[in-house]
Amino acid sequence: MTEGIQSFIHIDDAVEVAIQALNFESGIYNIVDDEPVKGDVWAEWYAGLLNVNPEINIQTSESHERGADNTKFKNQGGKLIYPSWKQDMNSIK
Repeated sequence: MTEGIQSFIHIDDAVEVAIQALNFESGIYNIVDDEPVKGDVWAEWYAGLLNVNPEINIQTSESHERGADNTKFKNQGGKLIYPSWKQDMNSIK
């Protein structure tokens, strides 16, 4: 795990967006949630969700770990079911 910025997408959103994309202008889109998060923040939050206290070895981020921007997707009218990586995570417990 690194301290780099991570972007997530819920599997339900991946399926839904594939259908929505049929009506988008052709092009390349980032399909991610609205809340990029630092990897170390996510790891600590996830450990708390699972009620575990692992030793997490956080590495320095790489230049490509900067999250993704979904503005182009939203400008096409794209909508997410889960706009935050925190949504629906409680079902993992």
